[in-house]
Amino acid sequence: MQISSNQAIARVLVIAFLAAMSGCSGFREPVITIVDAQVTERSDIAIGLGLRLDLANSNSEPVELYEFTYAVTINGAGTYRGKWSASATLPANGSRQLVVPAVVRYDQLGWTENSVPAEARFDVTGSLLYIAPGDIAEILFDTGVRKPKVSFNGQGILRIAESPDK
Repeated sequence: MQISSNQAIARVLVIAFLAAMSGCSGFREPVITIVDAQVTERSDIAIGLGLRLDLANSNSEPVELYEFTYAVTINGAGTYRGKWSASATLPANGSRQLVVPAVVRYDQLGWTENSVPAEARFDVTGSLLYIAPGDIAEILFDTGVRKPKVSFNGQGILRIAESPDK
């Protein structure tokens, strides 16, 4: 059986691709922990939140963070869905903290400006798209072949009474 030059090239490309992908097998995805949520702004119709996240990278290469997609609920009511461009890099064998924004309208929770409780339970669920280290990983991400993401979630108590005034 004779192999054409196109078949030979295709086989070499497949082998190179598989070799490159196997090089990624030791890569560990970033770890994301929800630290807390704080009220950053307050108006007569809504509160602005800052969701503080701890991100850790246990790899020997930095990881480029691309985009967060997330949802926030307050006292069990779905209140905010958003995307936020991370525009940051997680250092090799390092960590960093990021604050992701959200806005919650009082009417979504049955609140008015005068009936906002002192505290409420918050829940956050989401995912982060990131670019794994390496030129091939970046090409695969840019072409849409491989867009790795990691999920995260957490909850806590939002202290509204300690928030800034309008």
